[in-house]
Amino acid sequence: MQPYYDDGKGIQIYHGDCLKVLPHLPKADLCVTDPPYVLDIGAKKYSGIYADRGAHLNKIKDSFGYIFDPLPIIDLIDKNMNVFNGYFWTSEDLLPTYIEIAKERNWKWHILCWCKANSIPAHFNHRLNDIEFCIHIFQSGAYFNNELSYTQYFSYFIQPLHANKYHPTPKPSIALSNPILVSSKPDDLILDPYLGTGTTLIEARKLGRRGIGIEIDEKYCKVAADRLAQSVMDLNI
Repeated sequence: MQPYYDDGKGIQIYHGDCLKVLPHLPKADLCVTDPPYVLDIGAKKYSGIYADRGAHLNKIKDSFGYIFDPLPIIDLIDKNMNVFNGYFWTSEDLLPTYIEIAKERNWKWHILCWCKANSIPAHFNHRLNDIEFCIHIFQSGAYFNNELSYTQYFSYFIQPLHANKYHPTPKPSIALSNPILVSSKPDDLILDPYLGTGTTLIEARKLGRRGIGIEIDEKYCKVAADRLAQSVMDLNI
């Protein structure tokens, strides 16, 4: 299988459905990813920076359905790792599903949070939507770096939300770099089966790791490849 992008130094992008692509890839040391949650398409019309959101969500829906089930991809990742070790950004509603999967396998789990310092001020009859969740699921024996600074082990990140003209659900770089620092070693292979615009691979390369990303939407593959190519240029300046 040929990659969509290959920097020649251990960073690759594959275009396709991760459920079909992943079995053909080498074993990874760590998974850090932001899968789709509940896909709300309906009759909504998107405009501005999210003009292509509906088409993108329909493409994901064709592969995964409206309600994302993490079990198939976790099963595949498990087969593609020697020791399961993964960070999955998810909705509050899906947290119990991930926890149940971990418990059934006698795996360990821990919840991390991104606290948005500038959440949208919509609070009528409910609290602000100012937290996103990440669940770290891992087997006994999974690598853990015990030599970082105290603050690197916090279970929360306080970062503002920045609009991204390329993708509807951007994550701050620390939400992807911190798991890589804590749970992998230099030259380890980082996997992101829902790559989006490529931030996981950018952070992996900055930290001296190899990385493989899979993305179903070719538009995002191109954005990710362009960002990676640009980051190489920036490093060489």
